[in-house]
Amino acid sequence: MRELERKQAEIESRMRKLAQEFQATFRSPRVAHLVVHHHGGYFNLRWRATGNNGRGQTFFELTTTDQGQRVLARLPPVVRPLILRFERQRLELNLASSICQHELRRLRDYLVKLEALRTCQNENPP
Repeated sequence: MRELERKQAEIESRMRKLAQEFQATFRSPRVAHLVVHHHGGYFNLRWRATGNNGRGQTFFELTTTDQGQRVLARLPPVVRPLILRFERQRLELNLASSICQHELRRLRDYLVKLEALRTCQNENPP
């Protein structure tokens, strides 16, 4: 478990670095930015479009939603490949995080059940 927890912390760190790299690469005002989002025990990198003064902020998928397609269409052609590189890294980190969290949950569940089995075996010796 410690190894998986270490791995998850490393993935989260890489996510934060990618979000920082995005912020350093593109000046304000940005049509979108990358944010690290923590929800339900999972860390994800998400695209966020900002409304007026930070209100009305929405998350969106860059390549699979109408909103994402509009964002891409508004970008200069020279910028699109760079944004898509960030998208590729975002997808890879999100997958790694999801797999790691799934493994952690399955391992924790296994350990709880293993402990219950030991207790049952101790209470019912042969």
